[in-house]
Amino acid sequence: FALLLYSLYYAASWFSGIGLLLVFILALFSVPKTYELYKEPIDQYIKLAKDQIEHFSKM
Repeated sequence: FALLLYSLYYAASWFSGIGLLLVFILALFSVPKTYELYKEPIDQYIKLAKDQIEHFSKM
């Protein structure tokens, strides 16, 4: 949670509030469409990342 807040603070230091709102709105509409187009490769990489996390958490 603290990392999320710090990243928001860091991004806000570069952009104004309106700029961040614009980026958020663009992401809100483009991320689902991108996922819809590339669902299979994205799911493949998500599974790979989960497997790696499980592998390293067992160590």
